[in-house]
This record gives sequence, structure tokens and C-alpha cells, in this order.
Amino acid sequence: MKLQRFALTYFGFMLGLVAISVLLKLFFETDFANGGMALIPAIGAAMIEGQKYVQANDALPDKIQMWRFARVAAAVALAISLVAVAMGSYVVPQIRGLMAQPGGAGILMALSLLHAGFTFLVVRFFLGLAARSQFRTVKRNKQR
Repeated sequence: MKLQRFALTYFGFMLGLVAISVLLKLFFETDFANGGMALIPAIGAAMIEGQKYVQANDALPDKIQMWRFARVAAAVALAISLVAVAMGSYVVPQIRGLMAQPGGAGILMALSLLHAGFTFLVVRFFLGLAARSQFRTVKRNKQR
């Protein structure tokens, strides 16, 4: 499991979702952004990492490896989200307004830490799910 690939995939999913959200708002005047979208990059990146691990090693990652990778991936996701919040505070008026309020930065930090906790659990679950699925597929193809 490669952390660099995870980070790039995570960031790519994040930018893609923002682009889709902006385009839908511009062209169709609809807003589908919600809190659950924050976990989609973690799900996608974790599933890709699980599949790539099985393809490279022809074996399932052990549980310790998956928990360790989930912990580091959550830290990477936290760093990316903190950078996004910092950049967003210049662009998005609502974030700038929250940062100007007393305790606003603490609220954003608490939400970022909550997001990192959920990312930790999501990465671990979907990493294992994708690895098991890919392993069964590889095994089934070898039997043919």
C-alpha cells in the first residue's frame, strides 16, 4: 500500500467532487453537496489501494498492515483537509466568517479531527473490502 498514491487519489477525488458540485450548481442550479461527500475520497482511495496491494503481492494484507495504513492515511487526509480549510478561508465567505468568530477556528479543527476519525474507520473497512474482493477475483481467474 503506497501512501503517495493514496494521497494523490484522495486529492483527485476531492477535487473531482468539488468540480462536479460547482458545475451542477452553475448549469443546473442544483446543489447536491452534503457532509457525506467528505468520505467519498477516502472510500475511493482506500478501495484502489486494496486492489493494487493484491495485484502487486498476490496476497491479502494482514490486519496489522491495514490498521497501520488506515492510521497514516487518516493523518494524510487530516493534513489535506486542513490545507483545504485554510485555502477555503480565503475563497469561501462562510468559512472566513466562521474563522473570524471567537472559537470558530476551534470548531473547524474539531470538525477536521472528527473527519479524520471517520476517515480512519472508512479507510480500514474499504481497504479490506477491496482487497478481499480483488483476491477472490484473482483466485477465480487463476482457476480458469
